[in-house]
Amino acid sequence: MDATGLLAGGYATVSTKVQVYEGSGADIFARINTDCQKMERDKDMTAVTVHEVLDSTLEAVAHVETVAAEVARRVGFRGVSLDHISLATHETTTNAVVHGNRYRSEKKVVVAISITQDRFKITIADDGDGFDPDTLPDPLAPERLSSGSGRGVYLSRAFMDEYHVRCRHAGGTEVTLVKYLRPR
Repeated sequence: MDATGLLAGGYATVSTKVQVYEGSGADIFARINTDCQKMERDKDMTAVTVHEVLDSTLEAVAHVETVAAEVARRVGFRGVSLDHISLATHETTTNAVVHGNRYRSEKKVVVAISITQDRFKITIADDGDGFDPDTLPDPLAPERLSSGSGRGVYLSRAFMDEYHVRCRHAGGTEVTLVKYLRPR
């Protein structure tokens, strides 16, 4: 599925107002573009946010990565920065589906993609048991270098300007990825 059909039936928050977007993904992206342009002109507008609740599938991983990359591209990210956002989003969503929710159909992945005056933020939450990223093995340790997995958190931290993990009150983990829109 291409990016133009991804957000049908999704909703977006603009400032403190919720707008329900129905129709094609292209229409929703056009509205996000308009809202981002308004944000440049109108200092009262603080954010554009896309929310989705998804099943714990690898298709959801691909969907979240595509939507995040398309929104990031529309707000001006290009080249390596766009690749970093895409990879960090893919790795974090994969961890939510595979390690957090363990592909269980009753567990969901909740995603929020926000654009404010100075940052692009992706929050990915799962219904799993939670984890402490500081207890993960060092992916650069010699004995781990030939492993086919175990680098997602490391790469996400390296590629994003901010990386935060918190346990959710209702259970599960919430990871927030931030990329600055303007150099700090």
